[in-house]
Amino acid sequence: MDAKKRICQASVETSIMKGCFFLEKMAPNSTFSGSDHISPPPICISGDTSRFLYTFRNDPWSNIHVARLVSEIVAFNYTNVRWFVFGDDHTVFFPENLVKTLSKYDDSLWYYIGTNSENFQQNKEFSFDMAFGGAGFAISYPLANVLAKHLDSCLGRYPNLYGSDGRIHACLAELGVTLTHESSFPQLLAPRRQCCDVLPSSADKVMKIGIRECGADELIYMHP
Repeated sequence: MDAKKRICQASVETSIMKGCFFLEKMAPNSTFSGSDHISPPPICISGDTSRFLYTFRNDPWSNIHVARLVSEIVAFNYTNVRWFVFGDDHTVFFPENLVKTLSKYDDSLWYYIGTNSENFQQNKEFSFDMAFGGAGFAISYPLANVLAKHLDSCLGRYPNLYGSDGRIHACLAELGVTLTHESSFPQLLAPRRQCCDVLPSSADKVMKIGIRECGADELIYMHP
């Protein structure tokens, strides 16, 4: 949890970014607060999704929570917002690079920006034109507002889909919006026997990542 907390904190530049770190519920004895070395945006608890049917085999119900974050963050009515950017708890954003990338696009238009997987089998199974959530993706402000109004009814039509990113893709397709492929949103799968650690750093707003050989009994997680 501490490593994920540092990743989240290092991915946020509060002078140019607004938002929430969404949780299904607060962890017991949580220490994720504004008193940390890098102060994050607030924690938000996602809404109840028990009314939605969810039939994909052995898949966590949390994917409904994650998909609905689009409508929940739009409902906060933030001012002076151009883009909504979404990622998982292991997604690393570099804020300055993110701003530079999104500045290439007209935020007054409907944009769904991200990239597919570099893994052929994953693209074949899910879609070559879906933004994979592990890499993060961006939705322009006007499109997010339209999607938020349409989202709950749309989610009810796709109980059999895998993942939150698949549901967002399906709901945007209903609006006639296709993915704008942007290589600055890469989803990188690490070599199978290499692991990375988030290292402590005394430098402000700097995250150090160490790469090492994985232990023989170490569980390796490969994001789909």
